Amino acid sequence: MYPQNILVHWKFGKSNGSVGLIIKICKILKVSPNYIFEDLYDNQVSQPSSLSSDMLIKYLKLSPDNKKFIDGIVDYIYNIQKRK
Repeated sequence: MYPQNILVHWKFGKSNGSVGLIIKICKILKVSPNYIFEDLYDNQVSQPSSLSSDMLIKYLKLSPDNKKFIDGIVDYIYNIQKRK
């Protein structure tokens, strides 16, 4: 898939960026992921626990195939939850 197709898919909600890709974009733009997503979460929500940080570190160390597997599981569960 070409980069312009990826952006179109993101725009219309046909796919989501991987954590690794989002981090690469943040590095290129010299901004933190928090800056990009700050409007998506309520500022009154507590900061992520250290467990969340540990899980993110573990996720980032996964192979690309395992990341796709985890992304698929999360998407599946999220879509089920969204329907309720």
